[in-house]
Amino acid sequence: MKKTSNINIEQVFDHLASVKKVEPSKDLYFKTKNAIKNQKTIPLFWVIAAACFLIAIVGVEFYTFSSKKNTFNQEISIVFPETNNILYHE
Repeated sequence: MKKTSNINIEQVFDHLASVKKVEPSKDLYFKTKNAIKNQKTIPLFWVIAAACFLIAIVGVEFYTFSSKKNTFNQEISIVFPETNNILYHE
């Protein structure tokens, strides 16, 4: 069994020895640089506007939640009145 595994390993090494290093084209750097340069970018103004809008929405949601918390407790007390656990009147 060792002989077959050695033969397989030798075949793998022979195959790996025949692999050649790939060389990129000379203008690959310039193509990449031009592709990055030609990408559309979002202006900083719109990024700041979107961030302010999201912060405002989160603030309104927080304010709404905090003001509804008190009314929610009152609504629950109307639906579920506090029960008296006294079973016998003495």
